[in-house]
Amino acid sequence: MRPITATLYGEFELAMADGKTVTVAEVLAKPDLYHGQRCADPLEPTYGNDNRIALLNLRAAGKPYIYSHAHGGVRYSLRRERRAHVVRGGERLAAVEAALGAMRGDGALFERNGEIVRVTDQGAIVPLSLAGILLELDRLVRWQKPGKEGKIAPCDCPRNVAEGVMAMRGQWGLPKLAAATTAPLYHPQVGRIIERDGFDAETGILVACPDLSNWPGIPANPTPEQAKEAVDTLMAPFKGFPLAGSLDQGVLLAAILTAMFRPAFPTAPGFLLTASTAGSGKSLLAKCLSHLAGCDVPAVMVGTEDDTEMRKRLVAVGRRGVAAIVLDNLNGHLDSDALCAWTTSEYLSDRILGVSEEVMVRTGGLLLMTGNNVILKGDLCRRILTCHIETGMEAPWRRSFDLDPAQYCKENRLPMVAAGLTLIRYCLGRPNPLTDRTASFEAWSDTIRRAVVCVGKEDLWDVADPVLSIDAAYSEDPETSKLRALLTSWHNHFGKTPATVAQAIAASGTDKALEAALEEIGGDGDSVNARRLGRWIERNANRIVDGLKFERAGKVHGSASWLVRGVMGVMGVSFHPTHKKLDDVYVYGSEITPQTPQTTLPL
Repeated sequence: MRPITATLYGEFELAMADGKTVTVAEVLAKPDLYHGQRCADPLEPTYGNDNRIALLNLRAAGKPYIYSHAHGGVRYSLRRERRAHVVRGGERLAAVEAALGAMRGDGALFERNGEIVRVTDQGAIVPLSLAGILLELDRLVRWQKPGKEGKIAPCDCPRNVAEGVMAMRGQWGLPKLAAATTAPLYHPQVGRIIERDGFDAETGILVACPDLSNWPGIPANPTPEQAKEAVDTLMAPFKGFPLAGSLDQGVLLAAILTAMFRPAFPTAPGFLLTASTAGSGKSLLAKCLSHLAGCDVPAVMVGTEDDTEMRKRLVAVGRRGVAAIVLDNLNGHLDSDALCAWTTSEYLSDRILGVSEEVMVRTGGLLLMTGNNVILKGDLCRRILTCHIETGMEAPWRRSFDLDPAQYCKENRLPMVAAGLTLIRYCLGRPNPLTDRTASFEAWSDTIRRAVVCVGKEDLWDVADPVLSIDAAYSEDPETSKLRALLTSWHNHFGKTPATVAQAIAASGTDKALEAALEEIGGDGDSVNARRLGRWIERNANRIVDGLKFERAGKVHGSASWLVRGVMGVMGVSFHPTHKKLDDVYVYGSEITPQTPQTTLPL
């Protein structure tokens, strides 16, 4: 239940715990003196006969407040009196400067992605239109204009003043907002936990948590016992989900931690929740993760094959800083350049619907997908981690849970976030079990993945490295299967001899495996389309599958010639069983290839 909110202005008097009376203006003028002090409830000082029932928080990013435990919890925002400005003809620049000064002094407005935004108490980011800026300026400034007989009369903020404010993009001088969250989090860039309610200037993260009075805090040096307790707390609402194995448990734990701390990471993988049977609990699991991300109502969207439409949808939700995005009830094979960009790029740009202007948004929202027997394709395989739910039931929708996991996650989010932070702090203090980093997700790998692998290594829970699901996804990817078949059959037929597409088509008449591979890719009726096959090989040149890759080998009569070469020492591929490791080199047949060292990062 969220606390009631109210606003107190400059001359309002507060009864402090020491018996003194001060005004809101005096408190705001001396934040270092009054921050953290206690007072009576502002509206009912005798409530509960307790003059310490309320706490002053004056470091909340220009949004200072008093939190009172009276009346079930009340949050009183503290405001200075509005400053006055007289609007005169020919002095628009002065009015614009006055407006910007008021906006900077208020501290409740931010710049994000080239827009002026405000943040609600629920952590929602609201980009301000011209009308929105006009309302904010009416809130901050008492606008006046010369009236009859030279008298000053009140007026609304002139439209051209708000237009002038918008035109001064780049000169606003407002705090730069990276993301907003409604719970404390760990930020890998600065290597610390952000626990204080308010704006963290170093990271650009705004923690909008109205009541941290019940925050349990994080142990400075968690013990193994505390780490185990933290894992038990995190997994408690998910025990009713029958996951397929330890890899799926690892992906789920990674999804839980990513949901909690996604705003702090520049990039992070998405998560696919899939099952073989409808009604297995995929959407329910997505709802649980959305609540842990801070979404009471996540942005649920249906899938679309129109990638341009998908990009516009993602930009729209990214503009609002939505904490969790759910693509629900997907089917069949899934591939999307827009989804790839969302996971591996810190920013995504597109035109706003109905406006000619392009906007760039931060891709800080957790990406979740659900569907039955969904198969990832192409580049999406390494950007999405898959969690399989297998109930082993013919009608899984008839089963029941001992508790409502979604409601549990919603009501116990803060204790679960505290458990997540305890686990992160514990695992980052232990020896790093990783010998590599996940490409495109380095910060995530150094924190979330490291924590999950640490949990498994220390037997705190039965989990495997979540990144191993990438290998499984590629093994199911139809494009990877086609390339594997073609590389293997081409290599078996031609060996170390380069060949053109035309030569391969001619040779396929006596080689059934090669014939089947060519037809799968370039089949055109009863023949193989050489142009289509050649373009497909070009697109997949140098991609390694099972230790093999296509490599250009010059031209024959103007046509590209291709050689299938064995490649060793590459992370994340399955090597042929005849390959042998010799000290720091790999032996492929009679060829010796130096081993590729794994990338490491000291923490």
